[in-house]
Amino acid sequence: GQGEVYRGRQLNPARFVAIKTLIRDTDVSRRRFEQEARAMMKIQHPAVARFYLYERVRNAVGEPTDEYVIAMELVEGFDLNRLVRRRGPVPWPFAVHWTIELLGGLSAIHRAGFIHRDVKPENIMIVGPLPGTGVVPNRTAAKLLDLGAVKSAAGLHDGKSAAGVFVGTRE
Repeated sequence: GQGEVYRGRQLNPARFVAIKTLIRDTDVSRRRFEQEARAMMKIQHPAVARFYLYERVRNAVGEPTDEYVIAMELVEGFDLNRLVRRRGPVPWPFAVHWTIELLGGLSAIHRAGFIHRDVKPENIMIVGPLPGTGVVPNRTAAKLLDLGAVKSAAGLHDGKSAAGVFVGTRE
C-alpha cells in the first residue's frame, strides 16, 4: 500500500527488474520504505526476492527529489492466491515443497533481525511449471515478496507500529 511496482530494464547487468516507488510521501511511509530497503539488503535466500538498489531519485541537474525507488528481482510466475483461485487446491507434494522453501526464507529474514508481518498468498510467487501431470515439485519454487511491512525483531511488541497503527493485512 505504500508503493507502486513497475517492470524495468537494467542496462548493466542486462536484466529486467521490479522497481518499487514510494507513492505516499510522508515521514512514516518514507521510514517504512527505508526499513524495507534495509531489510532486503541483509537478506539473501533463494525463497526471498533479491534486492538490487535503494536510491533517492535525482532531477535532471542532479538535485535530490522527494522520490525514492527500490530495485529488486523481477519474479515472474503466479501469486499463490491467483493460482489457487484459478486451479483449486494445490497437490500436497507441491504445498510441502513450497512451505519448506518459504520457511527457509522466513528463517533468513529472522536471522537478519526482522519479522515479515504480511505473509499471505498474494505475497508468495510460484515460479516454474504449474502443478500438473508430469511436473515434479522440485522443478518449481516459491518466493516471498513484499517486505513493506517488515519490522526489526528487536522493536516488535504487538504487531502495531510505533504510532499504534496496525501494519500488514487485517485478514
